Amino acid sequence: MLALVLGGGGAKGAYEIGVWRALIELDIDSKIDIAVGTSIGSLNAAFVAQRDYDKAIEMWKKFDAGKLLHVDNYKALDEKQKTISSMQNVTKDILYEGGVELTEYLETVKKYIDENLVRKSKIRYAAVTVDITNQKPVEKLLKDMKKGQLAEYITASSSLAPALKPHEIEGVKHIDGGFFDVLPINLAVKMGADEVIAVDLNATGRIRKIEQPDKIKDIKYIRSYWNLGNVLVFDEQRVHRNMMLGYLDTMKLYGAFDGNAYTFIKSSNNKGLNASAKAKYDALQLEKSSGRKLFALADKIIERHWNILVTERNKYGIQKTNDILACAEMAAEVLEIDPTKIYTIDGLNQRIKEELAKLEEASFPTIKNELIQQLSKDIATITDEKQRIKYFATEIANDIKENRELWVQKLAPLFVKEFYVGLYIAVNDLV
Repeated sequence: MLALVLGGGGAKGAYEIGVWRALIELDIDSKIDIAVGTSIGSLNAAFVAQRDYDKAIEMWKKFDAGKLLHVDNYKALDEKQKTISSMQNVTKDILYEGGVELTEYLETVKKYIDENLVRKSKIRYAAVTVDITNQKPVEKLLKDMKKGQLAEYITASSSLAPALKPHEIEGVKHIDGGFFDVLPINLAVKMGADEVIAVDLNATGRIRKIEQPDKIKDIKYIRSYWNLGNVLVFDEQRVHRNMMLGYLDTMKLYGAFDGNAYTFIKSSNNKGLNASAKAKYDALQLEKSSGRKLFALADKIIERHWNILVTERNKYGIQKTNDILACAEMAAEVLEIDPTKIYTIDGLNQRIKEELAKLEEASFPTIKNELIQQLSKDIATITDEKQRIKYFATEIANDIKENRELWVQKLAPLFVKEFYVGLYIAVNDLV
């Protein structure tokens, strides 16, 4: 039996709707037997069980968090203003009211979730909350809820204390299920799941160890490489971005696209370098053109630092990437290129080139070998990572053109990311 497990994370939950879109397109949605969730995941799981993707999109696009958080003119504010105003008002409510009242949220759930449809669905549903009256976790299956209580338990599961008030059901106060299990895989297994798709929003909360791993034949985790934003800020642009990230990550997980932080059309070119750039890269490493090493990837100090950087990076996102593609993605990330688009390698390289062209050159002393120590200090004072990368790329490109030793290799142990990304940019003639 296949279970979709949706984690908690407040406004980050738009990512889960993007995941669902991909599962629909991949015809995996039709195979889901169980949908369980915590906090916002409990609401999204109800949409899945209800089989109403359009309603979910409508709710996410129209939800007015300003009413919930008592922020005037909420939709007109930008994301930063929404964050500041929301946190200010939430802090006041915590101090004077014991948290934000969830009446608006409850009404929204009742408006969009049709309990009768969820009960008739072939998909079995459950939500997680915490009973603070009796101090115990609650893993509530729909079949064990009284009629009319579905919206109540979704609201209870989403009551993120202390920002939001506990939600009371039949005299019992409940708070957010994330305090017990923010990603309720164990609940899905108890309900009979042996295959699991788990969407982790990287939110604050407890992720419990899987209690019966032998009962799971296959488990797939979907989590974003990118920061999905503030849990309390429902910003329209952020919602759209998170939906696209969820969609693209899921499509990558199932092999429809390539990439980790970024998304690429599947192609044999996705190793990251075209033939011309590959020849330059090989020449730098293997003495194929000049008969002497300009740069040795075997340098143990640089290589060790680089491997640590790539390993840490590959802990996030969907797919691991090779070193060269990691350079391309790092360059795009530093240059703030949109990760919600689908690229070819050449297309991403063109965007990198365009963004680099907008940057002014950083100016430093030219007698490099005598000033390495001072130059290292000077470069370290540049807080703009974009400028540092362009500086390294420009110096490497000049040395390649003149067929001379890459002097910035001496700086590489201190600026590993800048050096490797600069190397990628230089051999691709992007600067």
